Amino acid sequence: YVNKDANALGCWLWTGSRNNNGYGRFRLSRFRKRQRTVLAHRFAYEQVNGPIPDGLVVDHTCHNRHCVNPNHLRLVTNQDNCQNRGGLSPNNTSGFNGVSMHHGRFQAQINLDGRTVHLGYFATAEEAGAVAAEARRRHYNLADIRKDKA
Repeated sequence: YVNKDANALGCWLWTGSRNNNGYGRFRLSRFRKRQRTVLAHRFAYEQVNGPIPDGLVVDHTCHNRHCVNPNHLRLVTNQDNCQNRGGLSPNNTSGFNGVSMHHGRFQAQINLDGRTVHLGYFATAEEAGAVAAEARRRHYNLADIRKDKA
């Protein structure tokens, strides 16, 4: 149920059943009476890295809930997962999280504790994106964010 060739970003797309939130799922059992539903991305992570410790969740660095590529999965706290969850907003025109055009310059910003923190203005979207990504790493303790460009 995995298509490893469908996505140019390297995502391995789950093609089987999905839950209401869009995550791949399947029934796992050694015996018929002991079946349980498991989430495909969590299963993929555990097959490569071992058990998921209590208090941590599996985050998709690619922002693709259908992805089960272990290289796109990492352990984070629930708070960190919430900070990384959104990916690019539908109206983003810069191609980078936290970067928008403002009076002819690229403005970088992050959300921190419910407030917007402005990080400055930059000549290029790439420069602003790098500053925003570094600020998220520092403030959210995200150890391994892939490039924020989609």
